[in-house]
Formats: sequence, C-alpha cells, structure tokens
Amino acid sequence: MLSLDHLSQIITQLLANNGWMVYGGLFLIILAETGLVVTPFLPGDSLLFLCGSIAAMSSHPLNIWYLLILVAIAAILGDTINFSIGTRFGEYLTRRHPGLIKPKYRAKTEEFFARHGNLAIFWGRFIPIIRTIIPFTAGMGSMPYRMFIFYNVLGGLV
Repeated sequence: MLSLDHLSQIITQLLANNGWMVYGGLFLIILAETGLVVTPFLPGDSLLFLCGSIAAMSSHPLNIWYLLILVAIAAILGDTINFSIGTRFGEYLTRRHPGLIKPKYRAKTEEFFARHGNLAIFWGRFIPIIRTIIPFTAGMGSMPYRMFIFYNVLGGLV
C-alpha cells in the first residue's frame, strides 16, 4: 500500500532527479482533474496538500511560490476547458444520448445557473467530484462566459 510518507519520499526523489518535471506532472494532474469531466478521480487534493507540506520544509527544493502560481493557472485553465467542452458538446449529448442527459434536466440546469451560477462556480471548486462537473454543466447550461470566467478566476486564485 502506498502511504503518504512513501509518496513524500517519491516526490522528493523525483525533485532531486528531475526538478521541473514534478511541477509539470502536478500541473497536468490538476489540469486533467478540473478540465476533463471524466477524470474526477485524480488525487488533486491529496497531491496539493502533500506538495504544500513538502514546500513548507526548508530542506526540500519545492518552491511554494512556483507551486501556488502553477496550481492556480492549472485550475483556472482546467475549468475553462471543461466549460468549453460543456458549451460545445452539451447540446449534442442531449440530442444524441437523451438517456445520459435528459432535455428536462438540461432545462433545469439552465435555470439553476441563471439563479445560482456564480456561487456554484466559486464554491464548487472546493468540493471534490463537484469541481469537475460544475464547469461542464455551466457550459452546457448556457451560463454567460463573462460570469463564468470571473468566478472561475476568483475561485482558482483563492
């Protein structure tokens, strides 16, 4: 079984041997977790806490400032990609696979995002699994992009 201590040692070894590849891998994991509606199972939260803990130790080369900037960019970009996927394919999925996304549920989604979209985008970022689904449904539910991007960036920075 892979323990948190063991994972900490692996990340430390990867940093010593590969440096920037650790940052790149973390970026890709966060981007995929938030950007692809089919990958909510990725361990983004666990990796963030672990990498933040490692960065807090003065004996490790993981830079907290690089980490903060990188993770914020990955989260914002991931949600934006997910929103775009929902905007582009939401109608298609509703028509082509009505058992997967029922038209009446899509209408309810549009109503929900008209009333509560800004809070859903902001607070959804902090709830596992929901963080992956909210941007997709916001795009599918025709949420205005300007409203989405504002709360996406705000939540990503927080």
